[in-house]
Amino acid sequence: SPYIYEKYAFPYEKKVFSAIGPVCAKAGVAALLHICGDTTGIMPLMVQTGADIIELDYKVSLKEMKRLYGGRICLMGNLNPSAVLLQGTPEGIREAARKCIDDAAAGGGFILGSGCEVSPNTPVENMKAMINAARSSNDPAG
Repeated sequence: SPYIYEKYAFPYEKKVFSAIGPVCAKAGVAALLHICGDTTGIMPLMVQTGADIIELDYKVSLKEMKRLYGGRICLMGNLNPSAVLLQGTPEGIREAARKCIDDAAAGGGFILGSGCEVSPNTPVENMKAMINAARSSNDPAG
C-alpha cells in the first residue's frame, strides 16, 4: 500500500539512491528502480527516490505513467514477461512493443523492455523481436 511503502521502503530507497547516484554518475551508468506489481499508487514516491529510471511492471499503465511523470523520470517497460515474451510469438511481441512505444516514447525518456524478470526459457527469437521493435522505432524509415 502507499502507506506501507512510504513508511517502510521509501526512506531507505532514497538513502540507497542518494548513495549510489554519484557513483553511477561517475561511472556513466543509470540507477534503476523496479518494484513488482501494480505500483501506480506509489509512483509519486518512486519518482522522488532519486532513481534515474523506473522500470514498470506490465500491470502498470505505461501510457498513464508517461502522462503523469514522463517529464520527470525515464520510464522502462513494460512487456508482459510471461504471456508476451515467454509464450508469445515474434509478431505478437512486435505488436505489444509498438503499443508500449506509442504509449510512452514521444518526447524521449523511455526504454522498451520487459515488465519484470525475463524467464531463462524465453525464446531467443522473441527477445530479438523486442530488440528489433525498439530499433525500428528509432529508424525514421521504420
